[in-house]
Amino acid sequence: MNREWQTLKVWVDGKVGHVLLNRPQVLNALNYTVVLELEQAVRELETRARVILIEGAGDHFCAGADLRYVAETDKLRELIEQINRAFFAIERAPIPVVAAVHGYALAGGFELMQACDVVIVADNATIGDQHSNFGLIPGGGGSQRLPRLIGRQRALPSGPSEASCRMTNSNVCCASLFSAVKTVSAWLASAPSNSPNSR
Repeated sequence: MNREWQTLKVWVDGKVGHVLLNRPQVLNALNYTVVLELEQAVRELETRARVILIEGAGDHFCAGADLRYVAETDKLRELIEQINRAFFAIERAPIPVVAAVHGYALAGGFELMQACDVVIVADNATIGDQHSNFGLIPGGGGSQRLPRLIGRQRALPSGPSEASCRMTNSNVCCASLFSAVKTVSAWLASAPSNSPNSR
């Protein structure tokens, strides 16, 4: 794609659009630039690809909001609003969006998973929501999406780890994650446009 991305790598391979969260030094944590570019990337790819694959660079998918950024910014409201715009863009994309999850997928990373249509999780993934540990609320829509995905009664008592198992489409060993998401993405990309797999 003919533009420079500060926090992502974005490209199209055949019919599959790729979005790589590219801040491995901070576990792909979300700041304003990340979620702004994430929204822009999804909106561009949905016109050029048949499926979008979201991954994290390095050893982790996404550790949630960048807490140093949160502590230092005077634009917290703008950050939360942009997180929601990005996640809504994913949730409402006219093509399937696949999340390939490994390592940490915490708080905002867990909410990012919830916005995707298909979630494939490696066996080394640590999934959870630690918002309450920092006196925060799930600003990325998790308190609404998770009950819709797995049911209110199932979401409330079980905690994020059990809940994440219920919303995961496939669990694979870490070494097989790349081949698994490649197979699923190719299958979704080849599905007829009027099939249930292509919205």
